This record gives sequence, C-alpha cells and structure tokens, in this order.
Amino acid sequence: MRDLKEMKLDPEFEYLRASSKPYKMPCRPGEVERTYAKVGETPLHRIVLGLEGIPARTIMGDHINGDTLDNRRENLRLATASQNAMNRRPRSDNKSGVRGVCWDKRYQKWEAYVKVDGKQKKIGRFVSIEQAAEAVAQARAEMHGRFARHD
Repeated sequence: MRDLKEMKLDPEFEYLRASSKPYKMPCRPGEVERTYAKVGETPLHRIVLGLEGIPARTIMGDHINGDTLDNRRENLRLATASQNAMNRRPRSDNKSGVRGVCWDKRYQKWEAYVKVDGKQKKIGRFVSIEQAAEAVAQARAEMHGRFARHD
C-alpha cells in the first residue's frame, strides 16, 4: 500500500491530510491494486468534489491522471461509471501490454477493440502490435473523448 505522504492536495484541503487514512480499493483478479485516502468512510476525492452524501453509483469522481493519491481539483472531474471506466488502467494480467489489443490465434494477427457503452467494438486486425495500439488510441480518442486514456 502506498504511503499518504505521496498525497497531493490543494492548500484549502490540506487540513484533511491529518485525518486521512489509507485504504486499498478491493480489486478483481487481474486488476492493479490502488491506494486511496479516506476521511472517516468518505473517499477524499469525493470530499474535494463536494460529493459527500451522494451515492457513488449516481456520480463518481475521476482522477484524470490515474493517480489515486493526487486529490488536487485540477486532477479531479465528475464522471458517470461508464466514463470512469474509460480512464481505467490496463489490467495486470494483460498479455499484450496494450489495453484493447490481444493476439488472435486463428488469424495470427493482433486484434484491436474498444469498449463503448458496455459493448465491445472491434476495430480490426493488424500485423504489428504497434499498428493495433495506434488504431486503439485513435478509436479511443474519437469514442471516449476527454475520458480517453492513452497508455
């Protein structure tokens, strides 16, 4: 678990640092462990965004740069669950190393895909992983807009 000394806060929320406690976000198999900061039972980023008391399934706080300990306003934005998922990191068990790219044994090519509104949209098959990664990045930029994650 990461140390809260790494946490970034705006000056007006610095007073919350002393009462913050680290917690590990439960993750599914293959997901990367994430450390968040909580004040009582409320995640710190929800306090900064003014989302205290609002159910998380209604509206979420998204860390733009993916760093869950960077709780500065400039790094936070409101998001739906679907938008928040667009900004997710690649899974730790991802064999290609590129989110949205996998090897197609049948065709002996790299297959590229993007998830939109919970449905997988196939982009195409490519000879090189670099071509597939570029196609996924372009599709994500078009389909996910400002929530697209490019890694």
